[in-house]
Amino acid sequence: MKAIMRREVLNYLKRPLFWLVIVVVIIGVFQELNPYLNIHYITLEDEWSNGSLETVHKGEIFEGYLPVNTKEHRELGENAIYKSLISDFGMSSNEASTVILEMNGMEMKDAYTYLKEEYGYYNGEYTWEITAYRKGTMDEINSYIKEKLEEHPFSWYFSRKFADFTGLFMGFTATILFAFLFQQDMRKNT
Repeated sequence: MKAIMRREVLNYLKRPLFWLVIVVVIIGVFQELNPYLNIHYITLEDEWSNGSLETVHKGEIFEGYLPVNTKEHRELGENAIYKSLISDFGMSSNEASTVILEMNGMEMKDAYTYLKEEYGYYNGEYTWEITAYRKGTMDEINSYIKEKLEEHPFSWYFSRKFADFTGLFMGFTATILFAFLFQQDMRKNT
């Protein structure tokens, strides 16, 4: 049995397809992990202001976005709803302020329902989602990176990303190699 296994491993090593797949996996993993290879502290204020949105649904720290806490999340969401009520519904600023004040004591789910039923405003949940991350300043981003790196070493974060992407690429590789091995076995009537 050992001789058969050894012969099959040597047959793998003789195939150009095997080496091609290994090279593709290495390049793919490197390409996906490239943004994580360096700890990128922002040194210039212009470096992070790349014209992207102020708030987003899901942002990365290396793109300049920070997760917001619950209080700040509520403020950003209410501010976006306030602006939308004025621009889309033609309310005056006093009327929009009154609506926001009525929402203050409510949970966000109740506030969405209230906005739907009373004013026909159906974008409450969407507005809440897109205000989950906000654009940070240079100092905020650098302190966030420093805080996270004190929590765990850089190798902990990098190894998790490496394992994720390597596993993904190896799954594709195994599928491709299985197809070629199956084809070879069918040719030999094994």
